[in-house]
Amino acid sequence: MQLSDTHVGYEGAANPDASNTLPRAVEIIRSSRARPDFVVFTGDLTQSTEDDADRRARMKRFKEIVSPIDAPMHFIPGEHDASSDVGVAFRENFGETHWTFEHEASTSAASTTSRSPAPRSATRRSRGSIRS
Repeated sequence: MQLSDTHVGYEGAANPDASNTLPRAVEIIRSSRARPDFVVFTGDLTQSTEDDADRRARMKRFKEIVSPIDAPMHFIPGEHDASSDVGVAFRENFGETHWTFEHEASTSAASTTSRSPAPRSATRRSRGSIRS
């Protein structure tokens, strides 16, 4: 299952009930008879803010909201999550801004397109795997 653009901390006309959107999605997932094998959250978990304490509080709130989901969860940041501090708060709360995992016969890979740089080791591996 994939969820995207949850924007925890958003307040505005585009989603006047924003504080209840993600909790309602979690409730639907938990009450469904079909259980996801895993959940991938893709980008903009939180609404952007230049205030470091507020950014971390929003990420903490996001984690609290999704914690009842009974499935492995994977997180990839969007520009709202990582561009203000090049991914520092995101990595503190969710781990690396890029990853791979395997499930049954498939491999999933993710990397952010925000300005959060990949570690040098990942860059070296990527360059080494390209063949001309």
